[in-house]
Amino acid sequence: MHELTIRKNFDDANEDFKFYLNAADVLMPPRKAFEAAEAKEELFPDQEVWSLMTPEQQARAVELRTAIARSGLAEYGVTEQSLRVVMTENDGKNSFFLTQTGSGIDIGEETRTKECDPARSYHSVMLAHHVFQFKVGDTVYDSRMGMTSDVYDAKVADLYKRMKALSDSLPELQVELGELQDLQDHWTMLTGESRTETGRVKVRSEGDVDAGAGYLCSAFPLDGRYHIRVCPTVEIV
Repeated sequence: MHELTIRKNFDDANEDFKFYLNAADVLMPPRKAFEAAEAKEELFPDQEVWSLMTPEQQARAVELRTAIARSGLAEYGVTEQSLRVVMTENDGKNSFFLTQTGSGIDIGEETRTKECDPARSYHSVMLAHHVFQFKVGDTVYDSRMGMTSDVYDAKVADLYKRMKALSDSLPELQVELGELQDLQDHWTMLTGESRTETGRVKVRSEGDVDAGAGYLCSAFPLDGRYHIRVCPTVEIV
């Protein structure tokens, strides 16, 4: 009799456990939602940079990456895979940015192969709020405001670091070599910086130079030549 009572209590407790477990599956997010952000780290940031970020910054980077890839930028080829975290350092302070790899995107009209298209100019870019602005919760982000000369340098340094790590495997280098060629063939507008005293737009390119050198030049705000690009970038705070 005593054994039967114990057995019944055990069976009842087991049924209660299953009931609450099933309720949790319905009422709460799936278990993978609680996995540490580190599980996704190898997808898009440098390991060293990732380790310097706070857990909150890591979580925000993952959140922003998904939001950018689902924004109006998706129409122009921006995907989660094309976004990476880079770091700048000024006066001992580290700042982290989520930026697209390569020189950026061309927001020209359907005739994007045109040599000159006003739609891809700085003037047009700064009017295209629907393309570059997106919301995460109640916060509106503007992916034009993050691209500065320092961030451009950090992005190039990240690329060369990846190329060095893959230097023994040419097939695996194809993506990185394509990014480098893109940076050499185009000019990235520094949309996160103020214009020059004469009203021109600052632009950067790697050109045919050694790693880390690069060129800083300027263009007219209405310059819509084919090599002009804009690089979506947001700061992770």
